[in-house]
Amino acid sequence: MLISGEILPPPPTFSVIGRRELHVKWQAPEVISGRLSRYELLCNNRCIYSGTDQEYHATMLKPDREYTIIVVVITNEGRFCSRPAKVRTLKDECLSFFFNVYQITKKNEKLFYL
Repeated sequence: MLISGEILPPPPTFSVIGRRELHVKWQAPEVISGRLSRYELLCNNRCIYSGTDQEYHATMLKPDREYTIIVVVITNEGRFCSRPAKVRTLKDECLSFFFNVYQITKKNEKLFYL
């Protein structure tokens, strides 16, 4: 249930930690309707956090992906959602450096063993 005004939480803020990690922070709404029960953090419409803290370290994400994050404030009066905020994880630069050892040794044909 969306209600406009000061009851809605502001969108979350992000720190991109790496290719597979984000640190997400959010603020409580200026006015809370009812008694605060918990926050939920939705990432691409899936709940990745539920609790009373106002920050979360998201891990096991995919590199170079855009994620849509929404903060939901849950009170005894209902659920109040922030505006969606988008963030992208870093590219996985290492993938271009992987190579097939068999192909390299086949081309060189000389292997030295100690």
